[in-house]
Parts: sequence; C-alpha cells; structure tokens
Amino acid sequence: ELKFLSPYSYMLNPAENVFSKVKASAKRILSGPVSEQTLSGVIQESVGTVSQQDCANYVINMMSKLPMAVAGQPYVN
Repeated sequence: ELKFLSPYSYMLNPAENVFSKVKASAKRILSGPVSEQTLSGVIQESVGTVSQQDCANYVINMMSKLPMAVAGQPYVN
C-alpha cells in the first residue's frame, strides 16, 4: 500500500538537523572576535560540533515522526 507524503518533508530529513547545528555553530564563530579564519576553517570547525550522539538523536526523532507522516497527519512543531 502506497501512502502519500508531501514532496519534501523536512521533519523526515535528519540532514536538516545537522545543517541547522552547523549553521548555528558557524554563526557563533563568526560573531566572535575577528580572526584570520577562512570560510573552510569555519565550516570544518562547525561540522566538528556534530557528534555521533547528535546524529543518532536526529534519526530517532525522525523515526518517531514517521508514523504520523504516513498517517497523513500534519506536522506540528
């Protein structure tokens, strides 16, 4: 049986959580004192803030929302 899901369900994409954490970290780094950091350095440092436990939690969170999406219920944050 096929179930309709919207073309893009951000709550079912753990990468959204990863990018959100990386973006927040980069903003924090860039809002600090001016330094000689390169963009690639900021990105590398920001990506390093995402732990294995973060990734596991993002997947668990996504899996908990999957039945609601399959049932066609709207996502409420």
